[in-house]
Amino acid sequence: MQKPSIRIIAAIIVLVMLPLGASFASGKQEAGEEAEVKELVYHTPVHHFTTALKEKIPEFEAETGIKVTVNELPEEEFYKKTTIELSSGSPSFDIFLLNQGFVGQYVDGGWVEPIMPYVNDPELTDKSAYDLEDYPQAALARPTYKDKLWAIPASVEPQIMFYRKDVLEQGGLALPKNMDALYEAAVKIKKADAGIAGVINRLRRGAGSYWPWLGFVSNYKGTWVDENNNVGLTDPKTMQATEMYIKLLKDAGPETALNYGWYECLTGFQQGKAAFLMDANSWMAAFQDKEKSAVVGKVGASVMPASPSGYIQAAGGASWMMAIPSQTAKKKAAWNFISWATSKDVALHVAINGGDIARDSTWSEPQFNEAYPFPDWIKASQDTTNKYNSTYFLPYHPKMGAMGEIVDVTLQEIYIGNPLEEQLAKAEKETKELLK
Repeated sequence: MQKPSIRIIAAIIVLVMLPLGASFASGKQEAGEEAEVKELVYHTPVHHFTTALKEKIPEFEAETGIKVTVNELPEEEFYKKTTIELSSGSPSFDIFLLNQGFVGQYVDGGWVEPIMPYVNDPELTDKSAYDLEDYPQAALARPTYKDKLWAIPASVEPQIMFYRKDVLEQGGLALPKNMDALYEAAVKIKKADAGIAGVINRLRRGAGSYWPWLGFVSNYKGTWVDENNNVGLTDPKTMQATEMYIKLLKDAGPETALNYGWYECLTGFQQGKAAFLMDANSWMAAFQDKEKSAVVGKVGASVMPASPSGYIQAAGGASWMMAIPSQTAKKKAAWNFISWATSKDVALHVAINGGDIARDSTWSEPQFNEAYPFPDWIKASQDTTNKYNSTYFLPYHPKMGAMGEIVDVTLQEIYIGNPLEEQLAKAEKETKELLK
């Protein structure tokens, strides 16, 4: 597989990196010009994409002469630091992972550099080798805002359903094809064995519980905030989806459900503590980790169970994307790193070693299929990405983070027994206030 010409790009960076129209002959560093770049700082949450990528970074450093410092933080701390530093105008990093929920806030704040000028610059990018069209339409839609592309997908994570094949077999249960059947199976499993929950899903405040919840809402054809900023939290379909999300956790979830974020869900399922889980498809790598997983060879995968209407939709798209802060003085060098990190061969390495698949071509690579011989998981992932995943999902609004917090709190309030309709009405009112 052909890589972008890193050595050529690096030569441009190491000598002198000039913006369009700058004068190389002057020998002086003009305003906006990038001097010799010796180091880049990559700011990231702890994430399997970065874990797999770090193994390859020495190759980039050897080819370019640029040292890459990777600053990793727990996800909640990462969000806070990212927002604080970008808003200050002096971020300590040159590349960062951008979560799809913050595109509107960061772009409207003037904190993110548009990507296409770098993609279209023939001195920086071999467009045929890089092949931007190799990304799913829904994945490129996530970092597209106000008709511009602001980041490159690093991890396309559609929401699918994982299930324990052995547990279903032992209980004489069929794979649930709709939400009501899922509820019945999950409750039966929970009652039959006190040591295993029927289902686990996110519910902890600040852990992005709104993401899998919104998959349920989409599945029921409900609405959170639509493309015109109309709020639909009191829509009967949204209420129905929310009721199912909470009912599953109350009647078939773990006793400590309120403490489950994405990490607790992943490790809980990995340790054999639940029969069903509906979250990011990339978690399959963790479930098949022979050193850490208790469920190797026991996990099946499918698309989300259908709603009562028979409709299927899911959360998904480019959950995490590589972006350049507009305030860095190393933009071209930052793009050099991003285009390398998201090139086809590095993307294949990441997919094999971390389970994060961003490019369409990765699915057909023999090395990938040898590493992941799970046709049901591959089919569920591809079908969800290409059939059951809308190009619009999360609201692109500067106050997206605050809106997500409202949902997270609301889900917890309903779980502990406060009336669903009352809580969703309150959340709708608060959301509308934010949108004014």
